[in-house]
Amino acid sequence: MKKLLTLVMVTVMLTACGSKELKVETPKTVNAEYGEELNKDKLFDVKKSDEKIKVKKVEDFDKNKVGEQLIKVTFTDGKIETTKEIKIAIKDTKKPIIELNKKEIKIQVGDKLDIKKNIKKVSDPVDGELKYSDKEIKENGYMIDNGKLDLDKAGTYEVKVIAYDKNKNKSETTFKVIVEKKKETPKQESSEVSEPSNQQVSQNTNAGQNSYQEPSKPSAPASSNNKPAPSKPQEKPNTCRVGVVPAGVEIGNSGMTFMTMEEADAWARKEWNTEGSPWADFEKWSGYSILNFEDECGNDVFSVDFYK
Repeated sequence: MKKLLTLVMVTVMLTACGSKELKVETPKTVNAEYGEELNKDKLFDVKKSDEKIKVKKVEDFDKNKVGEQLIKVTFTDGKIETTKEIKIAIKDTKKPIIELNKKEIKIQVGDKLDIKKNIKKVSDPVDGELKYSDKEIKENGYMIDNGKLDLDKAGTYEVKVIAYDKNKNKSETTFKVIVEKKKETPKQESSEVSEPSNQQVSQNTNAGQNSYQEPSKPSAPASSNNKPAPSKPQEKPNTCRVGVVPAGVEIGNSGMTFMTMEEADAWARKEWNTEGSPWADFEKWSGYSILNFEDECGNDVFSVDFYK
């Protein structure tokens, strides 16, 4: 009887050890950005979970679908596994990016102008290039609002470019079209030399019979030491600074400028996901957009603008 009782106790102990469950503390909801992979470190609380816990497998997650998703996550400590369901809230906070060739176009009255050629590129950070539409749209494309542009009337006009991504995020930017009056071609003065009259010829001939006069020498210029008059100084060419935005142009609220769109986006992503950064506060900032300007030399310059 004593041997039987001991055997039963050992069996119970082995069963209890084999059925041990992992302690994994998961959040109620995990926020994720549209088009980006999940940050596995946010799927469980390291301090409130067992040691050596890792994410082994994620199921039913679609990074390109906005909204709430219920996913399955398998956790393991290397020996034991457990699966939990976690709610994921995916948001698209990134607006389309509009790139222009020029912020200002100058033409003369009556000239032809293809506004669309000033659009360098319109794209979404996740879904890629957006197509032009000649009709009003609210998603997945871009359109151009010419406003009151009149190529037959001198003046300064504002043209607006409006873009929407597939999730209806909206971006817009403007550029100016300056229509100038036609420049008149200056009239050329006649260079013909008039023939002397008969009376002048007669007077000159009679004077030549009485006396001979030395031809007069050209008078020296009125300057000291008979030095030649100084030539006008040549105007110095205008200088410009690469990467410097002209005065009066407002850049994004980040205060940063970059020479390429890729550099601007990389910096914004880093700030957006770095804890402690003033731009990583999701309750205050819901996303960012990349603005396009021209520096003093006419080169493209980009800036980051975070929006609420």
